[in-house]
Amino acid sequence: MRKKFIGFILAATFCAITDANPPTLSAAATTIAPSSEALVLRNVVIRDGEVTGELMNNSKHTLREAQVLIRYTWHWKDERHPKDNPPGDAIFYTVPGEIPPGGTLRFTYKPSAPLRATPDGSFETRVSVAGFTEVIPVR
Repeated sequence: MRKKFIGFILAATFCAITDANPPTLSAAATTIAPSSEALVLRNVVIRDGEVTGELMNNSKHTLREAQVLIRYTWHWKDERHPKDNPPGDAIFYTVPGEIPPGGTLRFTYKPSAPLRATPDGSFETRVSVAGFTEVIPVR
């Protein structure tokens, strides 16, 4: 039984090492990366649903097609008895432009229609990095 277990461990290790080295591409490659410390959101200001902010590139490569997720969460004053059709919304906004390594890019998002506020509650707006494309030159 012990020999079978050790054999299984060796086989799993071999598979992990084999998959750790992906093939090299011969042309410039782009990789869609999840939000991480490579792209940081800062100096965010929210006024009447309009969001302005700055994206900072902490990676060694150019970033483009940066997406931010803007969530307009509606909170009822009486959460125990909410009404139908809360006015909350969520938008994935793609910020136009490229961000060089160490660079920043300012953006503004303005909803196409004003937020539909009522006296029954209030909005909470949150903004986060949703993703980006990292341009990796081939050596």
